Amino acid sequence: MVCVVPVFAGTDPRVQQLLITAEQQANLLGGQAGPFQLEVDFAVVMGKAVPGHLELKWEAKDRWWRRVEMNGFRQTEIRLGDKIYTARNADFTPAGVKELLNLLGFAEEKVDRGAMTVQEQSKRRENGESADCLKGELTRFNNEQHEVCVSRDGHEILSDDWKESGDQRRREAFAGYMAFGQYRFPSRLELELNGRKIVTASVTSLAATAFDESLLAPLQQHESVPEIQEAPADSLTATKN
Repeated sequence: MVCVVPVFAGTDPRVQQLLITAEQQANLLGGQAGPFQLEVDFAVVMGKAVPGHLELKWEAKDRWWRRVEMNGFRQTEIRLGDKIYTARNADFTPAGVKELLNLLGFAEEKVDRGAMTVQEQSKRRENGESADCLKGELTRFNNEQHEVCVSRDGHEILSDDWKESGDQRRREAFAGYMAFGQYRFPSRLELELNGRKIVTASVTSLAATAFDESLLAPLQQHESVPEIQEAPADSLTATKN
């Protein structure tokens, strides 16, 4: 059974706070101050499911090391201050890898996009849990329409469904939340495009651990890191974030 309750846009601070709480408590990759290591097994559907692995070693938001490997592709990124250094063994990053990185950063993206003007609220089962589902629009994104479902017990984001450009319908789903410090991060993440799963990801490890400074040493000493030697000459790029 679905119970739909109209909400006058912008008039119920409790509804807005529900979204803010859900976004902030999942924003591990936007707010965590202490060191940790995250490992993820994932699959990207490109005709068939192609498996891959991601490893992130984190000290702070502006100081981390990340590697993604998938079907022979390998990309290493190092964040130092306002720059991200990238080395890869191909001329470009596959679209599926970009989708994976966006999916893992879902909470940071939702915090950065600003408030959603909620127009309708419903209660239903989502991913097997009792949920409050909020329909509304993002004023900062040309009034893009979204429906975000949040678990009633844990205030965790369960799904975000929206229509992007043209006829493209996108849906992110999150489950198996686990506690890590002040945060709660999903252990299972999925992205659907027009009803078809294109990325699935499972967190295999999330643990507090000392950051290995030697991961940054090659850049600090202006030496080559191993990945660069096998990559195209122009594959090491530095971009401001």
